[in-house]
Amino acid sequence: MLIKWVTCTVASANKKAFSQAQSRWSLLSQVPGVIGQIGGWERKGDLLEAHIFGFWESAELYREFMDIFHDEIFQKTRQHGTYESIRVRNEEFAGNISKVDFHRLDRVVISQNAYQSYLVQMIWQGSEVAAGVFNMGGTEGPVLAVAVELEPRWSVGKMMDREGI
Repeated sequence: MLIKWVTCTVASANKKAFSQAQSRWSLLSQVPGVIGQIGGWERKGDLLEAHIFGFWESAELYREFMDIFHDEIFQKTRQHGTYESIRVRNEEFAGNISKVDFHRLDRVVISQNAYQSYLVQMIWQGSEVAAGVFNMGGTEGPVLAVAVELEPRWSVGKMMDREGI
């Protein structure tokens, strides 16, 4: 499985426009290979950071989405101009996703260890419904451990009942 982590820096004045545009990404639910997408806010001083996590069945299906569907959906969302900067990271995800309803998640917790490995936990009604580790970058040396906890604001997905993902 592939995980896509998008981080957008958003000026406070654009928060509403960004959120409205982001909600239009529900069009993803019709794209082959998408498992789900979820995102929320983190405050960074005077700016906001939007974190969006997309889960894909495979890297191949994700590349197909980028080649065929992405630009058209991006135009329909009217997302352009709602953020100051964007960072996109993709990596294989070693974890379990079973019976995840992305629309009902209470929160997502992302923890980073010293070597840029991340643990993603999805919490639904007080229970962990999915967890796994993914790596973003090499081992350039220790960094401070960080933890980001997001209350989901945007979600796209299908009720999951998959074993072994």
